[in-house]
Amino acid sequence: MIGKIDPKQEKVTVIGAGISGLLAGYQLKKLGYAVTIHEASPNVGGLLQTGTTPLGLYETAAHSLLVNEAGQKHFKELGLELCTVDSASRSRFILRNGKMRKMPLTALEFGNLLTQLFRKKKAIHDGATFREWGDHWIGAAATDWLIAPFVSGIFACDPSELIAQFAFSDLPNPDQHSLAAFFLAKQKQGPKKQRPKMMTFQNGMTDWIQALQKQLRAEIIVESQQVSIPEHGNVIIATPASAAAELIRNASDQNLSENLANIPYSPLVTATVFVHKSAFKNHPPCGVGVLIPRQERSKILGILFNSSAFPNRSTSADVVSLTVMLGGTGKPDAIEWPDIKIRHAVTESLEQILDFEGDPLQVQITRHTRAIPIYGTELKNTLAQLTHFANQRSGLVFFANWTGSVSLRGLLSESQNQFEKCALDHVSILKDADP
Repeated sequence: MIGKIDPKQEKVTVIGAGISGLLAGYQLKKLGYAVTIHEASPNVGGLLQTGTTPLGLYETAAHSLLVNEAGQKHFKELGLELCTVDSASRSRFILRNGKMRKMPLTALEFGNLLTQLFRKKKAIHDGATFREWGDHWIGAAATDWLIAPFVSGIFACDPSELIAQFAFSDLPNPDQHSLAAFFLAKQKQGPKKQRPKMMTFQNGMTDWIQALQKQLRAEIIVESQQVSIPEHGNVIIATPASAAAELIRNASDQNLSENLANIPYSPLVTATVFVHKSAFKNHPPCGVGVLIPRQERSKILGILFNSSAFPNRSTSADVVSLTVMLGGTGKPDAIEWPDIKIRHAVTESLEQILDFEGDPLQVQITRHTRAIPIYGTELKNTLAQLTHFANQRSGLVFFANWTGSVSLRGLLSESQNQFEKCALDHVSILKDADP
């Protein structure tokens, strides 16, 4: 989040009704602010949508999120029922040499990883990429086969494109200590926190959007195109970076607007595939999914095992739902592939990785040219400029997946923590003003 709410002003204008704008509006309304949300399109939720077909659900963006205790409280407030990953389907895989593996490292590489974890080292330099961080702290092989697939699954890019502690603010970087010693010391600092759990909703991610929309029905104005920043009251810009660039074009120097418009994003294609379970030579895949490192030279980034992980993903027990991810910065041209080429790449990959044979029953394709912001040097420098710009006007806030938290969990946590502080400041001001 860039900028701060002015607690002296009770009115808040939110521009954008994607998940960021809805969370901002919901939290501030709950805290007593007078909120109005403007959305340029006819629908709310932005990229986060759930579609339905005769064979089952498909998601246009994230299919789940990590939920901690604060998140559970939020969803309980909204009356939402959460679905956790099936206890028999918690395995996560990485492809190596064409085979799905829970641990993709060889015995020698795993031994080297353990050595690296217990070796004392100097802190790596500020601004190091995630690949540099990984090579320094856990070794090149572990970076290639553990970190790189993890990064690809979140950002659809390579670790070399991310600034390590900008993309992951809690990433450890101890000085003159080992990573193992760092984690051991952290465990002794206090009670162990409950690990976030991967969860989704009965009817897909749209349940969350609809629940927030229900709470904000009177505050949302759809098909309301804002061309500039309102001059009065608190303003939260919760749009994609390119739309934010247009809003500030006349209120800032041209350089900032252009930098904001040119923030790098990963392109992403998702293909939700419905197949009959009899089409697998052995058995349908069981687990959360499989990620594919670039070294495998695959046409795809990974596969999510939707109906294995969560209930209600398909309309029949005989139908298996999978989501295949393509594109990213490694194969950006995939966004331009015609449907027939995407279908061929999907079917070929299922045959090679999951021993699938035959044809899918249905393939639902979604394309996002600017899907995921890349937390690299360009974004970091632009946010520094934007922070200076926002601080020049009281009550101006930028809040989206490109302003510091790319994950849904991060956005939810930030909206809860930052706007709660605004409410405390507001109450303090009222008390001071009370004669």
